[in-house]
Amino acid sequence: MGERKDSIRGRVISTWKSAGKPDWSMQKTQSVCIKIDGEFEDARFCPAPRFRDAIKSNKGPYLRNWVGGCHFPWINPR
Repeated sequence: MGERKDSIRGRVISTWKSAGKPDWSMQKTQSVCIKIDGEFEDARFCPAPRFRDAIKSNKGPYLRNWVGGCHFPWINPR
């Protein structure tokens, strides 16, 4: 199944699959989410405004909860 390319979660999963499905930690996953949001910001696209605000405000607990709530298959599968 293809992942949505217009969402942070979808783009992170595609990146993870392209990397050979490595065993990413929460910290690694969070850094990839932040990197991808930066790419979206460069493209003037904001699929997750509260996530972006939390990055800019350095709200670590919110970012960890957001990433955990995404149910990435390697961290928190459904």
